[in-house]
Amino acid sequence: MKNSTLEKGFDERQILERGRAFRNAYLTLAGTLLLMFLMNDGFELYIFDGLALFDISIMLSLAVFGCTAVLHDAFDSYDRVSNGVPIIFGIYGVISVIMSIVHIVKGDPLIEESGVIGSELIFLFTGLCFASVGIAYLIKRARDKKSSEE
Repeated sequence: MKNSTLEKGFDERQILERGRAFRNAYLTLAGTLLLMFLMNDGFELYIFDGLALFDISIMLSLAVFGCTAVLHDAFDSYDRVSNGVPIIFGIYGVISVIMSIVHIVKGDPLIEESGVIGSELIFLFTGLCFASVGIAYLIKRARDKKSSEE
């Protein structure tokens, strides 16, 4: 098998798991966009604007990829060298959630007057997606460390 830049440091099982994670993320993206389209145009609810359509679908699919890859040992290479991305996701997610909560407490609306989902709710969702990857990574690393000590 040709070893590309993306596959360096990953064994065959990890490459397969990463493929499954990418598949799950793609299906999540497609399903989310379809559901949002049906809600907006099929049922004429019009609760998603362009920012929501883009941000919610992309961030949810990134979270699905990240969590799936982390939980199946396909994010770090087999030599356990971390690239730090899940930790960065987690830190960004926690900061985003805190900032969103502060803005919501200050009175920024979750739903705009027009009935469209507000930007603070979108950013809160984005933060939760990113934080979930970081949390899954920390839990996985703690479990791996505990099992290696036993």
